[in-house]
Amino acid sequence: MRVELLAARRAHRARTLSVIASDLIGPSTVGTGAAVATAMVIEPVLAGRRAILFGRADAPHTLTHVPDLAAAMLHAARRAEHLTGAAGDAVLNAPAAPARTQRELIAEVSRLVGASARRPIPIPRAALSLLAPFNTFARELHGISGLWYGPCVQVPGRLEREEVLVATSWEDAVGATVRAAQGARDTGAVSVAP
Repeated sequence: MRVELLAARRAHRARTLSVIASDLIGPSTVGTGAAVATAMVIEPVLAGRRAILFGRADAPHTLTHVPDLAAAMLHAARRAEHLTGAAGDAVLNAPAAPARTQRELIAEVSRLVGASARRPIPIPRAALSLLAPFNTFARELHGISGLWYGPCVQVPGRLEREEVLVATSWEDAVGATVRAAQGARDTGAVSVAP
């Protein structure tokens, strides 16, 4: 469906521009249940529980810091005519730090909260398949499971190479998300996902 949508969009005379991100991380992902890394690793570790491992622990996976995505979208909107060129259409990758593994994410979050990194609870792919008809979150995870069982690495695109946008470092993005989750937990302002 996405391929058809992009083809139809290119055929239209309207100027179109998309900024693509990988899985999201950042303060605004806390308590939403919508960002896998935050809901499955950061929030459980912060709550003193084991991380929930979705996919392979050692597969590299790019995470896009939401403020970097927002900055990329604003930049792209301001420079839309230049970025779309004569074609009037462009699909751009948001800046993102180099991909790291879930094992590294668990270790970093544990370090930041002063806890020992504990072995995560793995979710078998078959379990998601069985739960998908009954649970929205399981259905969504099952639909994107291929992205977590193998490498999912977003390469730097034009916004980084030509427009010189710089991604927040992986460590800073994780740290900002952990601090936001700690603040939400301490103030009760946002409910931290189970």
